[in-house]
Amino acid sequence: GTRIALAAWRSPSAAAGVHVFVREGGRWRAEARVLPAGLADHDDFGVGLALDAAGETLAVGAPGEASDATGVGGDPTRDTSASGASGAVWVFARGEDGWAEAAYLKAANADGRDRFGMAVALASDGDRLAVGAPGESGSGEGMDPLDDDDAPAAGAVYLFERSGARWAQAAYVKPMGTRAEDGFGRQLALGRVGRRLASSVPTRTLPLGRTSAGTPNAGLLFVYDLD
Repeated sequence: GTRIALAAWRSPSAAAGVHVFVREGGRWRAEARVLPAGLADHDDFGVGLALDAAGETLAVGAPGEASDATGVGGDPTRDTSASGASGAVWVFARGEDGWAEAAYLKAANADGRDRFGMAVALASDGDRLAVGAPGESGSGEGMDPLDDDDAPAAGAVYLFERSGARWAQAAYVKPMGTRAEDGFGRQLALGRVGRRLASSVPTRTLPLGRTSAGTPNAGLLFVYDLD
């Protein structure tokens, strides 16, 4: 592509934020520094980064974000101790006047310590977004299971879809055999057209369907075919 995005998320200086560079000819130049409204200390803005193929949609994860909002378009300034590190994702769109904030996304079932936004991935057209929340605590399995808090840090992946300029949560995804401390969603990938999702459980010891001791921390990769 002709654009890349780099984060300086641990920097306390004016250099913090996400920096977008554009290639012109054989040279790269800085195009913009992107920061959202409502950003707070320790939000870890930039830990997760994704740019669509055209370089016109940018998704930025902030897993340390602490607002008590849920869903799409909430108030990012209402930080509470109970919602600390629930996490958020900001989406930016590039137009004729440069980059502008387009959406503020939280999980519909956001809770403290979910770390939503630790990993993000965009389809090539920018209309489907996958977000990892490795601290999420639901014990369900598969697509859109019943939500509870019975498996601390089991992890989850959320899918969002854009129609026109509007974003909406499309799915809440859990692995088979969900277990506490799996950290599912810490790493993820989305296929080019957004129809295949992959995410790992790096600490899983037992392969599915076995009861004898397996290789500790062998890990599993889960792949989903999406509509």
